[in-house]
Formats: sequence, structure tokens, C-alpha cells
Amino acid sequence: MKRPFVLMGAGALLGAAVFCLLFPSVNGMAAAAALFALFFFLFALFRKRTAALFLLSALLVLFCGIFRTAAIAKPARALAGETVSVKGSVRQVYPTGFIVEGETDGGQPISLIVWCQREMVPDRLQRFSGRVELSHISSTDRFDSEGYYHSRGIFLQGQWLQGSFSDPEKPLLSDLPLRWSDALCQRICTILPQKYAGFLCAAVLGQRQYLLDGQYEMLQNIGVSHLLAVSGIHLNLLTSLLGRFLPRRKPRLSAAVTIGFLLFYLCLTGMNPSVVRAGIMLILSRMAGIFAREKDSANSLFFALWLMLIGNPFLLASVAFQYSAVCSFGVEILSPLLEKKLCRPLPDKLHPAAKALSVSLCAYPGAAALTLFHEKRLIWMTVPANLLLSPLFSLLLTLFAGLTVCAFLPVFSPLLAALIRPVADLFFFLTEQLSELGGNGIYLPGTAPKIVLLIIIFTSIYTICADFTAIRPLIVTAALLFCCTSICTQAVMTRSQIAGTAAAFGNSLLTVLCKDGHGIVIGHLSSVSQVKQTAQYLRENRVRTVDLLVLLPCGGDPRVSLRELTGAFPVSLIALSDGDNQTTQFLESCENIPTCPYENSGISFWDGYELHLFPNGSAQLLAGGKNLLILPADCAILKEEALAADLLITAADTPPAVDAACVLAANHFWGEQEQNPNAFLLSYAVGKDFAIPIN
Repeated sequence: MKRPFVLMGAGALLGAAVFCLLFPSVNGMAAAAALFALFFFLFALFRKRTAALFLLSALLVLFCGIFRTAAIAKPARALAGETVSVKGSVRQVYPTGFIVEGETDGGQPISLIVWCQREMVPDRLQRFSGRVELSHISSTDRFDSEGYYHSRGIFLQGQWLQGSFSDPEKPLLSDLPLRWSDALCQRICTILPQKYAGFLCAAVLGQRQYLLDGQYEMLQNIGVSHLLAVSGIHLNLLTSLLGRFLPRRKPRLSAAVTIGFLLFYLCLTGMNPSVVRAGIMLILSRMAGIFAREKDSANSLFFALWLMLIGNPFLLASVAFQYSAVCSFGVEILSPLLEKKLCRPLPDKLHPAAKALSVSLCAYPGAAALTLFHEKRLIWMTVPANLLLSPLFSLLLTLFAGLTVCAFLPVFSPLLAALIRPVADLFFFLTEQLSELGGNGIYLPGTAPKIVLLIIIFTSIYTICADFTAIRPLIVTAALLFCCTSICTQAVMTRSQIAGTAAAFGNSLLTVLCKDGHGIVIGHLSSVSQVKQTAQYLRENRVRTVDLLVLLPCGGDPRVSLRELTGAFPVSLIALSDGDNQTTQFLESCENIPTCPYENSGISFWDGYELHLFPNGSAQLLAGGKNLLILPADCAILKEEALAADLLITAADTPPAVDAACVLAANHFWGEQEQNPNAFLLSYAVGKDFAIPIN
């Protein structure tokens, strides 16, 4: 076998995928491991070494996942629903929360993210002591997700009840890199305004909490958010800068110093998946130089993936790891093949441009597929934005690195800061122009776009890797037929149903219904995050007009501004309660929009469908012969109005009295056993999609 690590890495990906799909069911993982073991012994018996090595790698990763589940995840998840006292160290901070590693009052080790008010967020590495109410991870934080927290061994989140912070009596040696990183960020914030300092801290040190609101989202909208995720481009540039100061006549010494720098930098940036993967690959390439071996990008990449997944199978559920893996596959393996084909007919002067184009084109398909899967949109601006911004970012990153090194030298830091400002201003200006031109991308809901994109990706990979053969036209024709069939099938199904999304923010419900570019929103909308999430759901479903905005009673809470929603979509009618506290910001955001009273209203919409609003804060929707009910926390009284429903969305703490074919519930009111087989529990702020068939 010429490339055994490729087989091992591919097997690790399979094992991690099975593990993540089956988590937290240990019995399911054990059954899958037994099946893998059976096939491994069969292939080993018949001397099929390739298949046996592939399955052995998958089996090892699955065993590692079972061990981590039993040793770490299961004891932690057992605490969900309890209120405990926690003592520990703050490892990472967010705008409205922080991660704690410590132990409970019973002595059980615990890692969790604690959500609190913005003014309560402490400094990193402080000691925390307090009481928190625990629940399973279900956060949709601005940067991170459930998979990210699981990859870090965090399976619980806590709501702040009370607590205090203090400086540690004896700082740990292992905390030194993090303390240096924090000290550098604080020093940089005194040298540069936050607009530049936050960008520098994110790009060089991986600390994105200093970013201004909107900076990350703007880069994300044009597909270049990877510039703020410390990864291969950062490590390659920094190691090349370091190499200029090392003796070229002593390659082994230079390689050893570079490896030491890489290990230190990994610790300094927090050991995120993208930087760990890039670090392992660079360390392997430097070790190949030490031992006079030829560098093999494919072996290095898949060995890095194998090593990371063996250590932590949860990494595959991390979006950062997924993007890092697929983009690295395109850049390291597909890009050289495409570059050769592009350079053949071109003169030598255009070869650098062909190389830059091949890197962007090969990195884009995998990232596009993941973006479509996670965000239901296609960012068409990615390739031109990368071609335009990447060279400028390389210059900016060089200046950032220089300022980071010279941050405590009063002679050089002002000079570097003066150089950074015009370059950063140009970068931000181009980013803003590209963002305005590209908008939020193209939202493509449904399964058909994912099928089409995957077919295009596999056809493109085949075209890049294989030489021209007589079978290629047949493959392209079959791909076109599959794409057309998928699109037509989804179009027919879409016209015969109403698309819906339900989400819960605690006991605050949100339901979005969409059909033919028209939308209806029913929810409390009692916070800015709910308003933003509503606008996101409408974009995902390609809604052009909001025909009806139903604001469920807020119970005296002040109404927040709806500008994020009403400014992006034309709203035809708003239903709201007179008892709500209507703030000036709310009234300004709803100016010139017709309103109607919430209590005892009956509203017709679309094709003769009806919506009934009841004084207790509940709503009943009759559409296409279907009966949909929305019951806030104490609205089970609606059973007197309707005894059965096709779909029930509720925030009740007890099993609702209304019979329903399907229940979407905001709380675990049936416990872990889920006694109602028709119940689907809504995670905090995570929308659950559904469809209502219509006649």
C-alpha cells in the first residue's frame, strides 16, 4: 500500500460519522462496532488488506467514541435538569457567557458553558464559584454550535443563578500560553482602535470576542470567514516569516525550531481544530525534511485527520473541523491536479494566477456544500472574494504578526500600527463593497439543491482527477438527468405543502409558515435574537412578503425593535395585544404598518386559510384541512375550543390536554423516556422544520 494513512484517515471519518449519528446511544455504538469487527475479520481472513485496514481504523475510532461517551459524556448528561454548585476556572469567555472547567459540590468533574448577563462576564482564567441550573447543550451561539461544545468535552450548559469570581492563588504552568495571549490582546487594544485590534486578535491569536458586531457576519456573507479561523494560511505565512531568520545551511536545526514554534503557537491559539490540523500537517512536512523523506500531502492530511479523530471522535460534529477537512482536501490534493491542467495552455507569466485560481476553485465546492447543508444558502461571491482579498490579507497578516511580536516595544509598535490602518481600511472597504454586491447569498431550501451540488462536486472531482475518456460524456449526461429530476420533484412537492419552522427561546415560541414566497410569523419576539432568527428563517425559505405578523402577548415585558424584520421584509399586517408595553423603538420599527387587536381576532390569509387568536395567548391555524395549535406555557385551556390537532406547538411544562398527531415541545415535560412517541423536543433557539400537506 503506497498510502496507508489515506485508508486509515478515511476509515476514521467513517467511524466518527457512525459515532456522531448514534450518540448518545451506547448500545447502538456497540452494535455498529460489532458489525465493523465482523467485516474486519472477514476481510482479514481473505487477505483483503486494504479493506481490513479501512475497517480497523473505523473500529478504533468507534471504540474511542464509546470510551469517551461512557467516561465523560454519560456522567455529565446525567446532571441535566439539576441545580448544582460549581467551582472551577474560566477557560473561555463570550459576549453573554463563559466556559468553566471544575467540579460540582459533590466532587464530580464538570465542564460547562454558563450563560449570564453581559455585565457579569468575567476575565478569562479567573476562578468561579456559584450555583447554576444545568441542561443539555442546545446553544446557537454566534460563533459556536452544539457539535463544537461536544468536541471540547462540554455536554452541559448552565443558567447563572448566583456566583462570584476571584483571581487564582497559584497560576498553573499550563495556563501560561493563554495568559500571554490575553496580555497580548489587551496590549494590542491599547495600541489600536477596536475596529483593528479585534480583527488582529481574531486573525493571529484566535480570540474573536474582541470583534465588533457585524465584522464576522460580513466576512461570512461573502465566504471568507476562514480568514479569521487560524489555519493553514496563517501557519504557512508565519513559518515562512520565521524561516527568513533561521540558518538555511542547517535545515535540520531550522526544522526543529519551526516545529517548536508550531507547538507553542498551537497552545497560544487554543488548539482549535483548524489550527491543529494545519499544525500536524506542517510538523509532518518538516519531519519529512529532517529524515530526508519526500512530502506527501495526501498522507499528511489523512494522518492528521486520523490522529485527531482517534483522540476525539466528537470533532467530526464540529463545523470548524468539517470546513477545515474539506477545504484542505481541495487545496492540498485537488488543487495541484487542476493547476497542472490550467497551466498547460498558458504562458509561464500566468502560472501564478492559475495557481491562485485553482486553489480558490478547489476549496470552494466543499465549503459551498457545507454552507448549503448548515445554512441553506449558496455564497456565490466566495471565489472572487478570495481571489481579491487573500493577497491583501496576507500583507495584513504579516503586519499583524509584526505588531504582535513588537507589541511591548514602544519604538516599533506605533510605526506598525500606522502601517496597519490604511491596509486594514482598504481591506474593510473592499469587504463592504463585496458584501453589498453579494448580499446574503442565494438561499436554496429543500433537499434538491444539496443533491445537485453533490452531483456537481463529484463530477468535477472526476473531471479533475481523470483524463478524458469516452465515458465522460455519459457521466455528465447522467449527472444532468439526476439534477433535473431532483429539482422538478422538489418543485412539485413544494406546491402541495406549506413549509414551516418552529423554535423555542425558553417559553417564548416562534413559528414561521411559508408558501410561494409569502410568510406568516407567529411568536413572542421578545428579544433581539428572536427577531434576527425570524428574519433568518424567512430568508432561508425565500420569503418576499410577510402577510401577517402575529405577536403573542409578552406578559408586560417591553417590546423590542422589529427593525431587523420590518426593514428587510414588507409586512402587510401586525396583530398585537393592547396590554403589551410598546416601547418607542418598537413603534418606530412598525411605523406605517397596519395593526389589528390580538384578542378574539379571526384573520383570513392566502387561499381561504384562517387564523384564530384567543385572549389567553394561544393561536389556532386552519390550513388545507389541517388544524395547527400554538399553546404558550399555560394555555391548555384551549382543549375546550378544540379537542384534537394535527400539529401542536407548545411550551407547556406538563403533557398538554389537547390530543395531537404531532407535538413540538419547548421543554422536556415527558422526561428522558419520552413517553409520547409523537413528541419532538425543541432545542433552545434551534428551528425544527416541518411541512403541512394541503389539498
